[in-house]
Amino acid sequence: MAVKTDEDSNLELCKALFNNSLDPILLTKTDGTIFYANPAAEDLFGYKKAEICKLGRKGLVDSLDKNLSLLLRQRIAYGKAKGELTMVKKDGTKFPAEISTNIFSYAGNNDCTFMIVRDISKRKLNEKQIEYHSMLLSSVNYAVVGVDENFKINYWNKGAEDTYGYTESEAIGKTTHKLLQHINFLYKNMESRPKTNFIIDTFNKKMEKIVVEVNSTKVVDNSGNKGYLIVYHDITEKQQEEEIKKKLREHEHILTDQLQTTNTDLKIMTEKLKATNKELMLQQDYLLNLNQELEEREELSQALNRVNAHINSKHSYDEIMEFLLEEGVKSIGAESSVINLLENDKWVVKYSYNFPDSIKGQVKTPGESPTSVYIANERKAVAFNDAVSDPRVNRESMETHGIASLLVAPILINDAVIGVIAFYYHKNQVVFSEAQVDFADKLSSSLSHAVENSKLFETLKKSEKSITPSTLQ
Repeated sequence: MAVKTDEDSNLELCKALFNNSLDPILLTKTDGTIFYANPAAEDLFGYKKAEICKLGRKGLVDSLDKNLSLLLRQRIAYGKAKGELTMVKKDGTKFPAEISTNIFSYAGNNDCTFMIVRDISKRKLNEKQIEYHSMLLSSVNYAVVGVDENFKINYWNKGAEDTYGYTESEAIGKTTHKLLQHINFLYKNMESRPKTNFIIDTFNKKMEKIVVEVNSTKVVDNSGNKGYLIVYHDITEKQQEEEIKKKLREHEHILTDQLQTTNTDLKIMTEKLKATNKELMLQQDYLLNLNQELEEREELSQALNRVNAHINSKHSYDEIMEFLLEEGVKSIGAESSVINLLENDKWVVKYSYNFPDSIKGQVKTPGESPTSVYIANERKAVAFNDAVSDPRVNRESMETHGIASLLVAPILINDAVIGVIAFYYHKNQVVFSEAQVDFADKLSSSLSHAVENSKLFETLKKSEKSITPSTLQ
């Protein structure tokens, strides 16, 4: 009976480790030949060991994956490599895999390689879900803040940046009560209840007071880590309205008490009361106007949300442009609209709403389109309430199309004006509100993003067409 040497024992140990490893392991050569695959590799790919060895690297790796050549060069340069590849199972299913590989010498051969393959499909799916949830939170207008159990900030959305002026990098790692300078004894209530709601004073980066309604939800992950998702809703204007109403009520009480004086004083108080009533009416008119403006801004904000949702949808570029024009017209109560793009120093009508189809494709020189030139210089939305007599517009064109008033905003990409979007009133002249002008600016910004995304998408398609699969040796 032969006596086992240490080398034999080590070889048996290695085989036992390979066969019992939970990770798929492949022993290969640098040319892609596979001469060993453990049971975990068989389970992962769906092939038997002999089939895996016969297929070699070309049969297991997606030939279109450009990461393969990068990993091979890295392994040649350093003797080892680690990265991600798209691999293919027996049933044709492609899956993302994390690869760890290194070159070693065995029995005089210096081109042997050891490779561990891990299926990271679930991890990739989790990463996409996290990215999607982050995108949803970032699109919320309210300030949404994530904190750990010690109330240190670990998430800070775009709404929080807009509300408080701190960037994400400035906020991460700070405690909410120190950054926003609000009282911290409320944390006790948050710790004892899964959900809380309260109103507190906070301060932004400019040390301006912001009254917020706070909604807090306790969160516990699968590992038992605790934290909170906190939503800060700015109600400063609402509080100011309440304070004005309170002061008005106080004035009324004071005046009522003073009316209990003598007849002489009563006459004086009557005059004061008239003056106060006039002031109250002015205040009431102010509140009504303010409420109307708030309602208008809310409606326009919802319209912008619908536009942005459409931009981020799977609709085609033309469908997005047509929807944007129609939604803009309906939101500000206009009757028609166009999008002009600057091409070769001339203004070309690309899209229109409620105009004859013949208007599309019309080309105008800067002299024929002074309004577009003016907006390009101003770089902001401008209202032309009297299109009939305003010298900044082409009055002949206004008369031809029966335009009484118009609102125009620039389309900018990389700080360069590439076009304008315009909304028209035909039947009557109107005076555009500040909210409508602000809406036009924001709508043009969304339009700019849509145009820029379209240009990037076209560039990417051209880039993909220029790539051809390389033959791996």
